[in-house]
Amino acid sequence: MDETTQAWIRQVVAGLAEQTDEATCQRVLESCGRRCFPPALGAKVRALWQEATTVRGFLDELHAAFDPVQIVDGAIHVVYPQCHCEQIDGIPPLDVPSAYCNCSVGWVRELFKQATGRDVPVEALTTIVRGGPECRFRVDLGIALDAPLP
Repeated sequence: MDETTQAWIRQVVAGLAEQTDEATCQRVLESCGRRCFPPALGAKVRALWQEATTVRGFLDELHAAFDPVQIVDGAIHVVYPQCHCEQIDGIPPLDVPSAYCNCSVGWVRELFKQATGRDVPVEALTTIVRGGPECRFRVDLGIALDAPLP
Protein backbone atom coordinates (compact mmCIF):
# COMPACT_ATOMS: atom_id res chain seq x y z
CA MET A 1 0.00 0.00 0.00
CA ASP A 2 1.35 3.42 -0.88
CA GLU A 3 2.40 5.94 1.76
CA THR A 4 -0.41 8.38 0.94
CA THR A 5 -3.07 5.74 1.59
CA GLN A 6 -1.36 4.63 4.78
CA ALA A 7 -1.21 8.23 6.02
CA TRP A 8 -4.90 8.61 5.20
CA ILE A 9 -5.76 5.47 7.19
CA ARG A 10 -3.81 6.75 10.20
CA GLN A 11 -5.56 10.14 9.98
CA VAL A 12 -9.03 8.60 9.65
CA VAL A 13 -8.50 6.33 12.64
CA ALA A 14 -7.03 9.14 14.73
CA GLY A 15 -9.93 11.42 13.77
CA LEU A 16 -12.47 8.73 14.57
CA ALA A 17 -10.89 8.20 17.98
CA GLU A 18 -10.82 11.96 18.67
CA GLN A 19 -14.29 12.81 17.34
CA THR A 20 -16.37 9.94 18.73
CA ASP A 21 -16.77 8.26 22.08
CA GLU A 22 -14.75 5.11 22.69
CA ALA A 23 -17.69 2.71 22.19
CA THR A 24 -18.62 4.24 18.83
CA CYS A 25 -15.03 4.21 17.64
CA GLN A 26 -14.71 0.56 18.69
CA ARG A 27 -17.95 -0.45 16.90
CA VAL A 28 -16.94 1.29 13.67
CA LEU A 29 -13.48 -0.24 13.59
CA GLU A 30 -14.76 -3.71 14.55
CA SER A 31 -17.22 -3.43 11.67
CA CYS A 32 -14.31 -2.72 9.32
CA GLY A 33 -12.48 -5.80 10.59
CA ARG A 34 -15.56 -7.97 10.08
CA ARG A 35 -15.88 -6.78 6.49
CA CYS A 36 -12.23 -7.64 5.87
CA PHE A 37 -12.77 -11.29 6.88
CA PRO A 38 -12.30 -13.67 3.89
CA PRO A 39 -15.44 -15.64 2.90
CA ALA A 40 -13.41 -18.76 2.06
CA LEU A 41 -12.07 -18.91 5.61
CA GLY A 42 -15.61 -18.46 6.91
CA ALA A 43 -16.78 -21.51 4.94
CA LYS A 44 -13.84 -23.52 6.25
CA VAL A 45 -14.42 -22.67 9.93
CA ARG A 46 -18.17 -23.36 9.59
CA ALA A 47 -17.36 -26.81 8.24
CA LEU A 48 -14.91 -27.45 11.11
CA TRP A 49 -17.57 -26.43 13.66
CA GLN A 50 -20.20 -28.66 12.04
CA GLU A 51 -17.86 -31.66 11.94
CA ALA A 52 -16.63 -31.33 15.55
CA THR A 53 -18.32 -32.95 18.53
CA THR A 54 -16.77 -30.81 21.29
CA VAL A 55 -15.47 -27.27 21.57
CA ARG A 56 -11.94 -28.62 22.18
CA GLY A 57 -12.21 -30.83 19.09
CA PHE A 58 -13.24 -27.81 17.03
CA LEU A 59 -10.38 -25.72 18.44
CA ASP A 60 -7.84 -28.46 17.77
CA GLU A 61 -8.97 -28.65 14.13
CA LEU A 62 -9.10 -24.88 13.87
CA HIS A 63 -5.55 -24.61 15.24
CA ALA A 64 -4.37 -27.17 12.67
CA ALA A 65 -5.94 -25.08 9.89
CA PHE A 66 -5.23 -21.65 11.38
CA ASP A 67 -2.17 -21.71 13.63
CA PRO A 68 -2.84 -18.47 15.60
CA VAL A 69 -5.76 -20.11 17.45
CA GLN A 70 -4.49 -21.57 20.73
CA ILE A 71 -5.78 -22.85 24.04
CA VAL A 72 -3.85 -21.16 26.85
CA ASP A 73 -4.66 -22.05 30.48
CA GLY A 74 -8.14 -23.19 29.47
CA ALA A 75 -8.90 -20.01 27.50
CA ILE A 76 -9.11 -19.46 23.75
CA HIS A 77 -6.46 -17.09 22.41
CA VAL A 78 -5.64 -15.90 18.91
CA VAL A 79 -1.96 -14.96 18.84
CA TYR A 80 0.08 -13.25 16.14
CA PRO A 81 3.82 -12.68 16.64
CA GLN A 82 3.53 -9.61 14.37
CA CYS A 83 0.79 -7.38 13.04
CA HIS A 84 -0.63 -8.98 9.89
CA CYS A 85 -2.91 -6.16 8.79
CA GLU A 86 -2.09 -5.34 5.17
CA GLN A 87 -3.62 -1.87 5.55
CA ILE A 88 -0.81 -0.74 7.85
CA ASP A 89 2.00 -2.96 6.58
CA GLY A 90 5.20 -0.95 6.58
CA ILE A 91 4.02 1.68 9.06
CA PRO A 92 6.02 1.64 12.29
CA PRO A 93 3.57 0.11 14.81
CA LEU A 94 3.84 2.95 17.29
CA ASP A 95 2.84 5.41 14.52
CA VAL A 96 -0.59 3.73 14.23
CA PRO A 97 -3.38 5.00 16.53
CA SER A 98 -4.04 2.36 19.20
CA ALA A 99 -7.77 2.41 18.40
CA TYR A 100 -6.88 0.73 15.11
CA CYS A 101 -6.56 -2.62 16.89
CA ASN A 102 -10.34 -2.72 17.29
CA CYS A 103 -10.39 -3.62 13.61
CA SER A 104 -8.52 -6.83 14.48
CA VAL A 105 -10.93 -7.49 17.34
CA GLY A 106 -13.72 -7.39 14.74
CA TRP A 107 -11.83 -9.76 12.46
CA VAL A 108 -11.36 -12.30 15.27
CA ARG A 109 -15.03 -11.91 16.31
CA GLU A 110 -16.05 -12.63 12.73
CA LEU A 111 -13.84 -15.74 12.63
CA PHE A 112 -15.76 -17.22 15.54
CA LYS A 113 -19.14 -15.90 14.41
CA GLN A 114 -18.67 -17.58 11.05
CA ALA A 115 -17.89 -20.84 12.84
CA THR A 116 -20.51 -20.81 15.59
CA GLY A 117 -23.26 -18.62 14.17
CA ARG A 118 -23.10 -16.52 17.36
CA ASP A 119 -21.48 -13.22 18.19
CA VAL A 120 -18.87 -13.84 20.89
CA PRO A 121 -16.87 -11.49 23.11
CA VAL A 122 -13.28 -10.86 22.03
CA GLU A 123 -10.77 -8.85 24.03
CA ALA A 124 -7.45 -7.48 22.81
CA LEU A 125 -5.05 -8.42 25.60
CA THR A 126 -1.90 -7.09 23.93
CA THR A 127 -1.10 -5.69 20.50
CA ILE A 128 2.08 -4.63 18.83
CA VAL A 129 0.52 -1.28 17.90
CA ARG A 130 -0.16 -0.70 21.60
CA GLY A 131 3.46 -1.54 22.45
CA GLY A 132 3.09 -5.25 23.25
CA PRO A 133 5.41 -8.04 22.13
CA GLU A 134 2.61 -9.68 20.10
CA CYS A 135 -1.04 -9.34 19.17
CA ARG A 136 -3.07 -11.53 21.55
CA PHE A 137 -6.85 -11.73 21.64
CA ARG A 138 -8.96 -13.69 24.15
CA VAL A 139 -12.19 -15.26 22.88
CA ASP A 140 -15.08 -16.28 25.12
CA LEU A 141 -17.37 -18.82 23.47
CA GLY A 142 -19.38 -19.10 26.68
CA ILE A 143 -19.08 -22.90 26.46
CA ALA A 144 -16.74 -25.19 28.41
CA LEU A 145 -13.91 -26.56 26.25
CA ASP A 146 -14.93 -30.17 26.80
CA ALA A 147 -18.64 -29.54 26.34
CA PRO A 148 -20.43 -31.09 23.39
CA LEU A 149 -21.27 -28.63 20.67
CA PRO A 150 -24.81 -27.27 20.71
